[in-house]
Amino acid sequence: MFDRLKAYLAAPEAKASRTAKLMAMGGGIARWTARDYRGLAREGYLGNAIVHRAVRLIAENAAACQFLVFEGAQEKEAHPLASLLTRPNPRQDGGVFFEALYAHLLLAGNAYVEAVALDDGVRSREVREIYALRPDRIKLIP
Repeated sequence: MFDRLKAYLAAPEAKASRTAKLMAMGGGIARWTARDYRGLAREGYLGNAIVHRAVRLIAENAAACQFLVFEGAQEKEAHPLASLLTRPNPRQDGGVFFEALYAHLLLAGNAYVEAVALDDGVRSREVREIYALRPDRIKLIP
């Protein structure tokens, strides 16, 4: 019983560490990532597996949503906008296009789309193709 009382009233034990006496001294300086889209995307998105997977999951699932075109209360299946969103350009299908668009939105905070319209005399200025543009290559001029 007295052993328990002695242990209870004794000073708290001090922890010792073999590495506590070691202190790093050096002339190294911090290397910060450049504050541009390319540097931040490379370090944060490509260099971090958790961020990469999170962005991919969000972009893939958002791109899997189906778009419907309505005129009033009537759903239009054979509408030019529906076919444009299904095949936005010759190099991408709708899923890949929207994955890229959502990934740009998540990584840079902005997403830009270029619409290509042709005036062939029959249909004037109808949008034929859309492309997702990289946000770091866009400069808005007011």
